[in-house]
Amino acid sequence: MHQLLYRIYDVTGYYDYVSAMPAGEVRQANLDMLVEKASSYEATSFRGLFHFIKYIEELKRYNSDFGEASAISEQDNTVRIVSIHKSKGLEYPVVILAGMAKNFNKLDVRGKILIHNDLGIAADYLDPVTRQKAVTLKKNVLKRRMELESLGEELRVLYVAMTRAKEKLIMTASDRYLENRLARWQNISGEGRQLPFTLLAAAGSYLDWVLMALTRPGCRIAVREIPLEELLGREMEHQAGKTITKELLLHMDTEQTFAPEYREQLEYILSYRYPHEADQSLYAKMSVSEIKRAEQTVDEEESRRLLEPEPAPVPLVPSFMEKKEQSLTAASRGTAYHRVMERLPFGRLKTDADIGSYIEEMAESGYLDPEIAKTIPARVIRRFLDSGVGRRMERAFLAGTLHREQQFVVGIPAREMGDWDSDELILIQGIVDAWFEEDGGIVLVDYKTDFVLKGQEGLLKERYRAQFHYYSRALEQMFGRPVKEQILYSFQLGEIPVASAISSSN
Repeated sequence: MHQLLYRIYDVTGYYDYVSAMPAGEVRQANLDMLVEKASSYEATSFRGLFHFIKYIEELKRYNSDFGEASAISEQDNTVRIVSIHKSKGLEYPVVILAGMAKNFNKLDVRGKILIHNDLGIAADYLDPVTRQKAVTLKKNVLKRRMELESLGEELRVLYVAMTRAKEKLIMTASDRYLENRLARWQNISGEGRQLPFTLLAAAGSYLDWVLMALTRPGCRIAVREIPLEELLGREMEHQAGKTITKELLLHMDTEQTFAPEYREQLEYILSYRYPHEADQSLYAKMSVSEIKRAEQTVDEEESRRLLEPEPAPVPLVPSFMEKKEQSLTAASRGTAYHRVMERLPFGRLKTDADIGSYIEEMAESGYLDPEIAKTIPARVIRRFLDSGVGRRMERAFLAGTLHREQQFVVGIPAREMGDWDSDELILIQGIVDAWFEEDGGIVLVDYKTDFVLKGQEGLLKERYRAQFHYYSRALEQMFGRPVKEQILYSFQLGEIPVASAISSSN
C-alpha cells in the first residue's frame, strides 16, 4: 500500500501540487502520515487495497481522526506563541514576554463571602435593624492572606516566564501613566539586592516588580521607553507606503518600465488560464439518485403536491392516549416492497394466501421487519403477478434470464451528462430493480411506491426520466445489448410504459 501511494504521488504530481497551496508543508506532512498509516496497516494480518479502503471507511464511519500531521520540528526557525504555563520546562533562544502591565486578577478577594482552605469562611457583618454593612476583622484577615498567596503564585509564574530564554529576554508593557509609575518606584529605600516583603506586596502587575528591580545594584535590564507618537508615526508611514506602492502598481506604464521580453512574459503569466478548469467542478462519482435530483425538470415540490393529495386533518389526541406504533415512512415502505420483490419466487405463489405466507417467512427470517411486513397487502403483490410485466418476468425467471437488484458502476463522459465542457469520465453507480432478456434485447423494470392519483402517470414518468436513462445506458454498456423497453411499475397504478424500441444513447 505505501508503495502504491508513493507511485500515485509521483505519477499525478499531487505531492508537489499541494506544496504550492496554502499551508503546503502541513498538507505534505498529512500525505506522509497517510503513507505511514498504510505501512503500519500492512504490518497487521490484512493486505491489499480493498481492505485498506474499507479500513479508512470504518474510521470515517466512527469519526476516528488521527489529527493533523505536524510539519514543524523543534529545530525549525519559527515563532511559537504559548502561554507561560505551557512554556514550563521548555527553553527558547529568544523570548518575548508581552503584556507586563496587565493588572493582577483579584476578583477572588472582592466577593461578599471569602473561603480559605485553612482559615475557613468569612463574610461582611450586616445589622438587621439599621441595615448597615461593615467588613469584619476575619474577612480582612482572609482577604490579606488570599492576596499574599495570589501574589506569591504570580511571582512564581513570572519566574517561569523570565527563565525560558537562553540568549535574550525581551519584556514589553504599555502604560498610560508610565511616568507616574516610574517615579513611584524610582526611589526605593533599603539596601542590598533583595526587595522588602512589604514592597513586593504592593505590586499590581509584573511591570511593577520589574521596575522595582531596576533600582537594585547589579540589575542588567536595559530599559527603553517608546512614546506613543513614535509608534503611531511608524504605522502611518507604513500605511502611506502601502498606499503609494499600490497606486504605482495600478498606474504603472508597462511600455516604458519593462523591456519587451519581460512585458511579454508578464502578460503571459497574468493571462494564463488553467487548461482543465472545466474539470474542477466535476464529481468523481455520483449516484443515480443524485443525478435525478440535479436534472429534475419539473419542480420537485410542485410535482409532489400534484401527485400526493392534501393530508387529512389529524385530531388532537393527548400524548398519553396515543398508540405507540412504529411509523411507516415513505423510505421504509419502499425498502420493504423492494425486498419482497427481490426474492419473489415466481411460479410458486398462486393465491393471496401463498403470498401472505411468503411475506411472513421473510419476516420470521429477519429479512423484513415484522411490523412493516404487516403493511404489505398480499393483493397488491398478486396484482403485480397478474399484470403483463409480471407474467413476462415469470417466464424470464423460469428461463433463468431474470436479474434483480443489479448493481453497477459505469463511466460516462461529463460532456454527455450536462453542461460540463469536459471529456473526463464520471463514475455513475446505482442498483437496477429488475431486468430480463427478451428477443435479443433487454427489458428494464423499476418499481415505485409513490402515492399517485389516477391520470397523473405523466408526472411520475417525468420524475424518473433521468433514472431510466442512466439505468438503460449502464445495462447497454455492461452487456452490449440494447434496452428495447423501459417499464415503470407503480404498486398503486400498475404498469406504466416509459419507452420502447429505443437506445439510451439516442
